[in-house]
Amino acid sequence: MNFSADFDDLPDKDLEKIFDAVDAELYGDDPEVKSLFDMIINDEDRYQDFEFLAKGGMKCIQKVFDTKLGRNVAMATLPAGAEYKEYDPFVREAKIAALMDHPNVISIFDVGFDPQKRPYFTMELRSGEEFDQQITRLHSESKPLSSRELYSLLEIFLKICDGISYAHSKGILHLDLKPSNVLVGDYGNVVVCDWGLGALTPNSGGEQKGASRMDRAQVDLDLLQTLNIGDSI
Repeated sequence: MNFSADFDDLPDKDLEKIFDAVDAELYGDDPEVKSLFDMIINDEDRYQDFEFLAKGGMKCIQKVFDTKLGRNVAMATLPAGAEYKEYDPFVREAKIAALMDHPNVISIFDVGFDPQKRPYFTMELRSGEEFDQQITRLHSESKPLSSRELYSLLEIFLKICDGISYAHSKGILHLDLKPSNVLVGDYGNVVVCDWGLGALTPNSGGEQKGASRMDRAQVDLDLLQTLNIGDSI
């Protein structure tokens, strides 16, 4: 197909309308923005259109629009009034999750701090429901589970196992694995989320360039405290 021939037949004023429409789609209506490069070097107000999604544990999740990449992402922040001592565990969650790259583990995009020096991190925005909600709904129905429903649950379980098996291969433990920390998407995608209690095993250091000795010492200490065996060592 000869696309150039199609454009050759258009009057110049129609071509201008097409190009103007493309520019408006890419760059918006801001007269100061002349190119995609202008958009990425302008770091002010990168994240816009905040929309509350959920709150639990030590963080709040919001849907935001990333103006640099032109897409919606999920942003995790600490709740209002969080103390400074909570900053490191929060950032460490993002760093541990960012060490992994697997379709059944949540992907981390960015970590930073706002003008008030409070940390945040962004991750992929997934649609769907938590696994525990799906289980509760299925068990609330007054009929036995069908073969299809059982197969679907088994498929979800195997995808969770794939994600956790991958994490273990990288020397990473979740330590808070439960249905509410698993998101089941609308199209069969399954991701393990909330690595806030995650820890690196002592033998993971050589494989993880992003994990410093200080990080490993800290998360190993967290692991002992979580298992309540620190006093016996």
